Amino acid sequence: MMISALRSSLATKLEYLLNSKQKFRSAARCPLRRRDSAQVRRCAVEGFLGSHAGYGSDLNLMIQIAMGVALIFGAFLARSKRFVAHGVCQTVVVILNLVIICFWMWPSFHLHVLPRLPKRLGKRFYAVATIHGVLGILAEILGLYIALVAGTRILPETWRFKRWKLWMRIELALWWIVLMMGAVTYWVWY
Repeated sequence: MMISALRSSLATKLEYLLNSKQKFRSAARCPLRRRDSAQVRRCAVEGFLGSHAGYGSDLNLMIQIAMGVALIFGAFLARSKRFVAHGVCQTVVVILNLVIICFWMWPSFHLHVLPRLPKRLGKRFYAVATIHGVLGILAEILGLYIALVAGTRILPETWRFKRWKLWMRIELALWWIVLMMGAVTYWVWY
């Protein structure tokens, strides 16, 4: 009787742990909290990277890193004179990033940062996110412009640039600066 009750209790606790979205961080990085007159050191971890970020933020960071690697791969495609594959690779990354900006990053920025600007721009939380956002928009606009110039005839000849390598290298460098600022934003926020 006692063994079956213990087994049932353990099964219930195991099921809770497996189904629960909360995991716990190491005690060294979590502040002490009072709980029922006892001090407990526990921090809820929501995402899969072991931070307080949610799964969406963790997934976004991983997707952004993968897209950064894809852009470098695309640069190597151009270097090996495989220009069609290069164009497809880079355009897919720019369009995917546009979707992520519209449906994930902009709503988060609009909710958490924009209402508190410019008053709190001196605080790291807001400054890092604002720098990341401004540089990210510039990188995305430049990427869309390059895709339009390189892949279509929509823009008139006078609006097209002539020095392809220079602008594409600027875009790649800017993209990686924005990616690093995104990682810093993730670190500061979570």
